Amino acid sequence: MKKAAVTILMLISLLAVTSCVKVEVNKDKYEPVAQISRQDADALVEEKLEETDIEFRYDKVKGVDGSSWYIYDVRSEGEILEEKLAVNCVSGDIKLYDPERDAISDYSDFVGYDERSDESIEWTGKYVSRDMGVVEIEEQDPASFEFKINPKKGDKVTGFAYKENAVEARSELNGVSILFNLDGKELVIGGEETGTEYDGTYVRK
Repeated sequence: MKKAAVTILMLISLLAVTSCVKVEVNKDKYEPVAQISRQDADALVEEKLEETDIEFRYDKVKGVDGSSWYIYDVRSEGEILEEKLAVNCVSGDIKLYDPERDAISDYSDFVGYDERSDESIEWTGKYVSRDMGVVEIEEQDPASFEFKINPKKGDKVTGFAYKENAVEARSELNGVSILFNLDGKELVIGGEETGTEYDGTYVRK
């Protein structure tokens, strides 16, 4: 019994000591908490740069701002750029990495950014023109939106437009093609060939 009691006391003491040990982590050797693989990250970057002449090469995994990132060197016209691309190891989000500041920023700051392929651009909102009137847009799904045009002159118009890319859309209304182009906060409406009474530039409010 005494031996058993001594053994139990030793185990309790060992557990107490172990629980108090402070483990030092080597911050330079960052292990990713990943939900996507390196191969998946490679594929995401390849798809993002598909319409450009920019080349990429995997560099390393790095911890920035409390998150794990796959870091990629990028090359344009034969020259390696100072900025790098970063893919979040958990979400797969692609961002820009600045090695000098050790900081992550939005992909739209990247030299290879093309807003026409940016699916995060939002159309929904109210757009106003002093001369033309008001346009209201509500996205139905990633490929289309409903629009309502309330012109200063003429009747209200309601219809659906289908996106040709992230910033351009088209609607067929009474046999006429109406083109929508989103440039930041400005919505430009223009009729193909003949034009329409709604043509003009509207600003998001």
